[in-house]
Amino acid sequence: MTPTYPTSLFEAHFSHAVPRDAGFPSFSKLPIELRRLIWTKWLQQQRFITIKIIPDTESGDEYAIEAARRYRHNKLLRVCREARTAALEFFSLRIPCTNFDTLVPLYFNPEYDILYIDQANYDGLAWFADLLPKLTTYDSRGVGVLNLAIDRHLLSDVSEDLKKLKKKKPTRKAFAEAVSNLQQVWCMVVEQPNIRAMAGALDWLGAKVHHNRAVPVFPLLQTFGRLPDLDPRPIEMDLGHLATFYHPQELVDGWRQIETDLGISRKEPLDLRVLVAADATYWSDTQEPVVNRATAQTFLEEEERRFREDICTIFDEPVPYWGEYLDKQEWEGLRGRLQDAVGFWLFTADAFDQLPDDGTTTLKRTRDLRMHPPELCVFDLN
Repeated sequence: MTPTYPTSLFEAHFSHAVPRDAGFPSFSKLPIELRRLIWTKWLQQQRFITIKIIPDTESGDEYAIEAARRYRHNKLLRVCREARTAALEFFSLRIPCTNFDTLVPLYFNPEYDILYIDQANYDGLAWFADLLPKLTTYDSRGVGVLNLAIDRHLLSDVSEDLKKLKKKKPTRKAFAEAVSNLQQVWCMVVEQPNIRAMAGALDWLGAKVHHNRAVPVFPLLQTFGRLPDLDPRPIEMDLGHLATFYHPQELVDGWRQIETDLGISRKEPLDLRVLVAADATYWSDTQEPVVNRATAQTFLEEEERRFREDICTIFDEPVPYWGEYLDKQEWEGLRGRLQDAVGFWLFTADAFDQLPDDGTTTLKRTRDLRMHPPELCVFDLN
């Protein structure tokens, strides 16, 4: 029997959303000042926006900016002239992207949106150090980027990149100013969905077979919300053996090295976090990526099938589908209480502690994070 996955977590968090068939015929009769406040209030939602830095083969520049396929222009830009005016004032940062046929920019709000700069197949700091200051010049208010997400490609050889940057004094100075302007930096650890199924159990240090359903699933969506408290689900058991392919501390240490090398001095401390989730686009060659409630359900059902039929049967003595951490009764009890989350975890920067110094590899490890419960952010599946 195919399991039914609870979704009330999403419904509860986004209960403020206006139903699609709702209407307010008298809206146009309200004073224009009140209408503008309503438009702006509707716009004040957090979004996770991805741009890609790619080699530029046409204009002669080293790189170009491309919007990721998860990006969608805000609906208020197309409702009416009044709504569009409110949206254009709200999205003060407009990033020129090469993959918009009409040359319409990517619209971004520095205070609400998180910008993830995906360097695609390029590793290193050079293009990033050049781009980050430029983004301020695209902002009509001159605010620039305040909230940034990065991944390991940016920090692949940070020591050598910083040495090269010292030879480019104007770029280094502008980069330092842009970095000092940041308020939040999230280190992205979005792994293959196998981290939920512990499919690397044969070579992950400290791993056992278990369906780790507490790990949130990261979709192709933009709008998300941060729950006011820590993850309220019963996640303690799964937190006790969280698997990651690479050590998140490498990203934290790499970013701190950048700030130290640039001599960054802040009035307020940087909010440095580690973002952890399972990549819900990894199977998109064989199924639809997660973009709504229906595709989330399909993803979870496929994951369940793979766990039961593939992972539990690869051993000489098949592992029961409830895994090696729990007995059947414990697993069924937890299954009824633990909701799958389409979103991501945010851990504090010290959650993963120091890199191991015992000579073992930093790859494919499980870690006990029960002393560092994370925040949960969930995407709007409506």
